[in-house]
Amino acid sequence: MLEDLIKQIVEQAVIQTLEKIGATDINRNDLPQIMNVKQVSEYLNVSTSYIYQNKDIPCNRIGKKLTFSKNDVDAWLEAKKEDKLPINKTVVKANKNKIYKIG
Repeated sequence: MLEDLIKQIVEQAVIQTLEKIGATDINRNDLPQIMNVKQVSEYLNVSTSYIYQNKDIPCNRIGKKLTFSKNDVDAWLEAKKEDKLPINKTVVKANKNKIYKIG
């Protein structure tokens, strides 16, 4: 009972704060299954130029237009979460003939 009341108060506070800062509400269920660059940038909350520059976001090209499957983008997001390296991992960066060890 008390837990539900606290949850409701927190949800209302978050909604009011988002409204004050002008955040847009993108209901992930309302998005089309096939999105254009603008829609996927809004979905990911990034700029359209980020979408064009980030070559690993799964997309299809129809003529000069890029299209994105919502399911593929969701799977890509999940894979990105799993790929994050823990702080204690060693990262090796190669640049031409040189190899740098970081960490």
